[in-house]
Amino acid sequence: MSRSLDANPKISMICVVLARLAAVLSLASVLGAIYLLVIRPNQLRWGATDEEVARPMPQDGLVPHPAFDATRAITIHGRPQDIWPWLVQMGYGRAGFYGYDFIENPGSERGIRSARTILPDLQHPRTGDIFTMSPAASLTYGSIDPNHSLVWSGAPDGVFIWSLVPVDASHTRLISRGARSFYRVCRPCRGPRNTAWGARPG
Repeated sequence: MSRSLDANPKISMICVVLARLAAVLSLASVLGAIYLLVIRPNQLRWGATDEEVARPMPQDGLVPHPAFDATRAITIHGRPQDIWPWLVQMGYGRAGFYGYDFIENPGSERGIRSARTILPDLQHPRTGDIFTMSPAASLTYGSIDPNHSLVWSGAPDGVFIWSLVPVDASHTRLISRGARSFYRVCRPCRGPRNTAWGARPG
């Protein structure tokens, strides 16, 4: 009889723990479903119209079957020729990425410092030149159409495409498209390190 009484609190405690665990897992599942079904689709096309998502862009076919495919857009007060110098000079060791430098720089003594002016020496990259994203990641310049479009290529593993589309005399749509084939990048048994999408030979 005493053994039965002693066991009941233990069983009750186990039931409480299991019930709480089930509640946590259920909440995680609900939040995950909301993210995947509601939030994530909007992230992949942030600011872009249906027409912009569907429109072809230069060198779209570099990643034929992407596992990740996002098209995003924003309206900028300025003409394409005003925006292009800022766009074309981006990069690590170049003009930075105009983001939050303090977030992008942890662990780096030099880090990224986003430019606040147009840098004449960085205005004329050529197709095939190396585009450095970080100390450990690099792509190459693909198609370059001044004042219209710019491609950073890591084909066949990934590509970034930038397009400037005039809206009127003083406004431009900046459209960006990123596509990646994660299954090619992340395969652990591929052999030599992949140098096309971010990884340099070790």
